[in-house]
Amino acid sequence: METTAQFRWAVFPCLVALALSPAAWSRILYVDDDANGLDDGSSWINAYRHLQDALADANVSEKSVEIRVAQGVYRPDQRAGVTSSDRNATFRLLSGVTLKGGYAGAGRPAPDARDIEVHRTTLTGDLKGDDAPPNAGSDSYLWQWYLWSPASGRRENSRHVVTASGTDGSAVLDGFIISAGNDDLSEPGVREAIPVGLGGGILNVGGSPTIVNCAFSGNSAGKGAAIYSDDVDLTLTNCTFRDNHAYRGGGLYNENGTATLVGCIFIGNSAYRGGGGLYGEASQVATSHCTFRRNDAIGGFGAAIANCGRSTTVISNCLFEANRANFGAGICNYDSSLTLTACTFNGNSGAGLGCYSVDYPSIVNATNCILWDGQQTGSIAISGPGSTIRISFCDVREETAGLHDAYEGVLWGDGNIIEVDPCFVSPGYWVDRRTARDNSRDDVWIDGDFHLKSQAGRWEPNSKSWVKDTATSPCIDAGDPNSPVGDEPFPNGGRINMGVYGGTAEASRSYFGEPVCETIIAGDINGDCKVDFTDWAILTAHWLEER
Repeated sequence: METTAQFRWAVFPCLVALALSPAAWSRILYVDDDANGLDDGSSWINAYRHLQDALADANVSEKSVEIRVAQGVYRPDQRAGVTSSDRNATFRLLSGVTLKGGYAGAGRPAPDARDIEVHRTTLTGDLKGDDAPPNAGSDSYLWQWYLWSPASGRRENSRHVVTASGTDGSAVLDGFIISAGNDDLSEPGVREAIPVGLGGGILNVGGSPTIVNCAFSGNSAGKGAAIYSDDVDLTLTNCTFRDNHAYRGGGLYNENGTATLVGCIFIGNSAYRGGGGLYGEASQVATSHCTFRRNDAIGGFGAAIANCGRSTTVISNCLFEANRANFGAGICNYDSSLTLTACTFNGNSGAGLGCYSVDYPSIVNATNCILWDGQQTGSIAISGPGSTIRISFCDVREETAGLHDAYEGVLWGDGNIIEVDPCFVSPGYWVDRRTARDNSRDDVWIDGDFHLKSQAGRWEPNSKSWVKDTATSPCIDAGDPNSPVGDEPFPNGGRINMGVYGGTAEASRSYFGEPVCETIIAGDINGDCKVDFTDWAILTAHWLEER
């Protein structure tokens, strides 16, 4: 009895110390631009009205701290009693501090209700609220109007809406819209001023923040209009980049560091020289389950992705649709290394996949992909004696089928199918607006659906259900037999599909020429309701394999 009591008293101080330690709790601060209370951040009623005041409080507080921000518009030059119009004002992320937007906020029946789409929380660099609307029909708009013209209202905007430099992974930005940052710093050039500003949306030098569920729109800079990241380890999850414009890297410019992108969307971004969506320079990038649509490299290469300067990039399960550039509209691999797995290219103008070598070898390995770009520019472009593209288990459109005769750098491996319609549900297409001035840049793209048709069933994203078609794609069960089928639903043929949905839960089902078997039989690996030598062949091909 005495021993038990002694144990309890010995443990009690430890439990108290643990409970009081910073790691065991988080202080919560509240921000709402509509609050009318004490303005001390202690509750929704008494929420800070300016985010800068909450960040100043968090900076001197024990960590960790969570800042909950209600719907509204917040500017970095504003704090209690102060509006400075200072272009250098910025929201500085802090290690140990999580910023979460999307809350209903004060005056609402459920102020803690969080929905980032319904309760939109915007961090804006438009300090005066006078930005002119975009004029997307004009090429000159991107550089003369949008960045430089006083009439645009952007010359007074914040240079960096957010700064993440020097942070670690415990600095979290979750659920915000970051817009209208504009670092228009430039240096004189031979023919024109060269933009050298960095990171209109987020400037990140030497930091490793975690950025989740954020949307970047209408930002501009010389490099990295939405995000400039240098010498860091950056993680982006479920983020959207739309209508950001830069000299290089309209969405993200990643230099001398690593970046991991999962579930991100890049739409309508542009860069004058390259990397409308993403520009990598001497970096390592891993990108999976992302969409790159209608991005532009107006005078250069890599409208969606420019992989440059001895970078190493690995891309899987990504869609490249309707991007436009002079070379490598989907991806341009320039003096670098690129690995593509289970990706789909369609409607890109300027060749969907480009490989270019000048000073260093440029190597692309593509497996389980569908390369199905326009007939005028082709699916593949290659230049330079050090360029090599290896293609295996891919479906490649007709106009590039003869590349092995014209370019020694294209190496055709096993399992490719040439000039075979992949049977997309809808391939997407351009609509000519037929303006008085013939300008293809004002054409409208009708988005496609790149699920593969199947008589056994394919996923219908609008109804969120499985439907059956009257045809079955030849790209089903046509990927590398050594690739794992991953999350493909049964029946999956025991072999991965080609294209963006290969290996995922939205992969189209295998069809064996008769009604789908609804019963799973032990030993039936491919799902044809039979246990036979086909199943045995699949089993032996993967015997003792570890992944």
